[in-house]
Amino acid sequence: MAKAEIPYNAMNKINVAIMYGGGQIPEANSLMGEIATLLLRRKEFGNVYGIHQSYAGMADAKCYELLTEVKVSVFEDQIGTYFGTCRNFDPSSEENFPWILQQLKAHDIHALIVCGGDGSLRAARDLEKKLKEANYFLTIIWLPCTIDGIQGSKTIGTKAAVKQTYERTIYVAANAWATFDCGLNGPRVAVIEAMGRNRDTILCGTIDLIKKEGKIGKFKLEDIRLIAIPSDHEWSVEALVKEVNKSEVPALIMASEGAFPKEKWFKLIDVTNGVAKKIAALIDIEKQKRANADVIGYLSQSNSFGLECREIYEDFLPWIDCLKKEIANFASYSEAQAIIYDGGVHCVPLTYMADLNPNSKAIVKLSEEDKEILKDFLF
Repeated sequence: MAKAEIPYNAMNKINVAIMYGGGQIPEANSLMGEIATLLLRRKEFGNVYGIHQSYAGMADAKCYELLTEVKVSVFEDQIGTYFGTCRNFDPSSEENFPWILQQLKAHDIHALIVCGGDGSLRAARDLEKKLKEANYFLTIIWLPCTIDGIQGSKTIGTKAAVKQTYERTIYVAANAWATFDCGLNGPRVAVIEAMGRNRDTILCGTIDLIKKEGKIGKFKLEDIRLIAIPSDHEWSVEALVKEVNKSEVPALIMASEGAFPKEKWFKLIDVTNGVAKKIAALIDIEKQKRANADVIGYLSQSNSFGLECREIYEDFLPWIDCLKKEIANFASYSEAQAIIYDGGVHCVPLTYMADLNPNSKAIVKLSEEDKEILKDFLF
């Protein structure tokens, strides 16, 4: 499609909006604040809006917050998602689109930056199609922000999830092994289950941090038994429980959600749907109160374990650097873009990325680098 000039407002500047969609991540505020500050300091932009409640908020005038650098400074150093988010809202439906178009026109917005997961990605693709049909020019740029991962791209959020899982693992293991010195029926066992579509990547990242640190709490890595069970790994729960029960050192079992063993009866255990607590229950059958299990799922600002935004600032710097270059093209309308990271940061057509991610429940496959991390700990 040939480029077309974007209509300018009376001040001869482009109004732009930013929003966040999908599951919450701890560094959302820091990222959104960085983007807002970048836009506010560019002379080619007029009003910069932050849209609350994601795509649902695009249909409501009350959700458009006019931003200033002073306002941004209030939330950008806080953990969480100041602008909120939403799920299962279709901006391109016949019911919702007319209201969104009305608000875009009312606020004279012709550039939109969407931060979110693959649901937000596909919604942006469908919204752009409807806007073209309505002859309304809106340049869209999408950034991948989810702990769940996006096919073909690293994402903003995974690093924070790995760090939080690591910190939570230390906490759970410390509780599990607290009575080890007292010899309570043999060594204690900590069982961690990583959840989400990107669970194997988070599992590998957590184990890599443990390897680099060389210990879990006060226990050195060589003094414990660390066992890794990713989603697609073939293993036997009977063999695992037998080995752990005869062990003379504390054990840390790290499993991915859905990492079911070859024994079919395992799924039928009436404890919980999770892998971690089922394993813990089986260990406790032989030696009571030996296992301490925890399920680590979608981590947000409610359980960030002291994570500092600036500590993970570098997680999204490559995307910001690319965004700086791309906003220079906002004076002309072009196809919507996705900023991705697959060995380097660059833009691809948003429709291309959306087509790569047709199923939001598909498990993100392990990279060769991740497999190398796990190989010494596979059971």
